[in-house]
Amino acid sequence: MKKTTRRSRSKLPARVAAPLESGDAWVLVHVEFMGCTAHPRLDSLLSHVASSMEAALARARRVSYGPIGWWELYRFTRDSDELSEDDQSGLAPELYLDHRGRVVERPDVKNARKRFDAERLKDIAAGVFPEGEHQCAVCHAAQRAAPPAAAKRTRSKR
Repeated sequence: MKKTTRRSRSKLPARVAAPLESGDAWVLVHVEFMGCTAHPRLDSLLSHVASSMEAALARARRVSYGPIGWWELYRFTRDSDELSEDDQSGLAPELYLDHRGRVVERPDVKNARKRFDAERLKDIAAGVFPEGEHQCAVCHAAQRAAPPAAAKRTRSKR
């Protein structure tokens, strides 16, 4: 019979996060083009939550994403019982950042789309199709709606 030994539990106390001094939380969201080249869409991903604007900006500068998107920085009041009208109707970002994390007046959507198209053309020329390229609902709906090509009927000469 094999003897089993018990593992002792650590005597260290559980770590508890220290409360933030400010009532604000800064949320960093990355926005980029993705999907089918004929019908691209904007996709956003919550990337980081920071206790200060400076920490959020530093994070955006450290993370490397391609030039097909930009960053948006939002400020929220933590642990608030009341919702402002802005929170109820939708939020506008406090700041926009380019793909390198530099503050800009507004995102350069036009150039991001051009870069997206150029990147996809390179992928397709190389025979690599982006994930989801074959799953575009718009393209599939158009293919299903198109009438099938009429088969040519030939008469036999009997």
